[in-house]
Amino acid sequence: MSRKIVRHSYPAALAAGLYLSLVAAGAQAAPATVSDVRVGEHPDATRVVLDITQPTGATFDVSADGKTLVVALPEADWRAGTFAAKHAKGLLVDFRQSSTPDGLQLSLIASDPIRIKKPFFVSPEGTQGYRIVIDLAPDLEMARMTKAAAAAKPAAPQAAATTPAMVPPVDIAREQRMVAGPANIGAAAPVEVAQAYTLTPNQPARPTAPSQTAQAVPPPAQSMPPRAPMAEPKSAFGGLLYVKASAGMGMLEEATAVGGGGTHAAVETDLGWMVNGGLGIDLKNNFRIEGEVLYASNSAKAITGTLGGAAVNSGRATGDISMLGFMANVAYDFVTAYPITPYIFGGAGLAVVSANNISTPGGGTAIDSSDNVFALQAGAGVSTDITDRVTLDLSYRYFETQEPEFSDSNGIPVNYEYATHMMLMGVRYKF
Repeated sequence: MSRKIVRHSYPAALAAGLYLSLVAAGAQAAPATVSDVRVGEHPDATRVVLDITQPTGATFDVSADGKTLVVALPEADWRAGTFAAKHAKGLLVDFRQSSTPDGLQLSLIASDPIRIKKPFFVSPEGTQGYRIVIDLAPDLEMARMTKAAAAAKPAAPQAAATTPAMVPPVDIAREQRMVAGPANIGAAAPVEVAQAYTLTPNQPARPTAPSQTAQAVPPPAQSMPPRAPMAEPKSAFGGLLYVKASAGMGMLEEATAVGGGGTHAAVETDLGWMVNGGLGIDLKNNFRIEGEVLYASNSAKAITGTLGGAAVNSGRATGDISMLGFMANVAYDFVTAYPITPYIFGGAGLAVVSANNISTPGGGTAIDSSDNVFALQAGAGVSTDITDRVTLDLSYRYFETQEPEFSDSNGIPVNYEYATHMMLMGVRYKF
């Protein structure tokens, strides 16, 4: 049984142009090293994850019998050890690796015919480094046709046992030989390739011509029809974009209102509340950039001093101080060996600070005004991944603005101060 070559090219799912420019220099400094192999069983596929020290090109070829996937990793070496009981999950029953003149060749051997669902790169996230993710899904059509062909074929004398996809390929029966990647690695004859994909961290997705060494054997009259192409990733920004939301408490520092007409008063406020939301981009080099909108409110507590030349010593004031901010931030995540990721951040933007009906008992409205001012903030926090997409976040920030200028009830300008400390808890959701 033979099948036509179906070849497609896939970029790293998280390899946006900016990220690639940031990691290119590191990628050229030393060969990539496969440090571990992890296998997970999912309802629709067996996921094989290769932990690798840096991005590298990769070529994936599935054998004609559908049971072996060969991964060619140019300029890479192996430090992940040998196949063990922990790897025997789902469809995977064995893997073999060998060094080649071009780098590394890894053969993943399955119990049944397989197809590749989504080979893609994942960049460092939390405590995890670079990863190549390969989903092996059962090829039910191929399994059915293989069983039908075996049932129709007369029994042959038992020959010496062969192992599928032995390395080097020259040791395998002709139907099982394959070539991984654009170079002919040890193949002694034309190779029948069932399924082939290339994964390059610095190239956009595009169809590629079949390798010159991977020549398809002309199919017989009853050959299996070509497989449907793999679906392209939905977005080049998959895993880069995220939204966030949080809520918490804000402690406004005691401020002084100074203005004409003899106004010089200290304004105290109660512990207040604040909420925020935003959109960010994870640059996958530990930096994140984001835009956010935040709102904070603190009720007035007491006013002491002079307002309009009159002495006041209010044990209880009314009204509140509010702030609506529009900020652009830069954050840096510190990768650790623990499931918690510390980070720091800073930002700048515009804030609308409002004194809403600030008054003393029986004294009428003293200040009811707002002003647009420049704002700065800085802070730190910790985050932990709840799922692959959801991250829990706890942070502190110090937020300060230029002095807003209000007007008192007599229309006299009053300069105010706005500086607050905020504690927030929230979530980030990655697309």
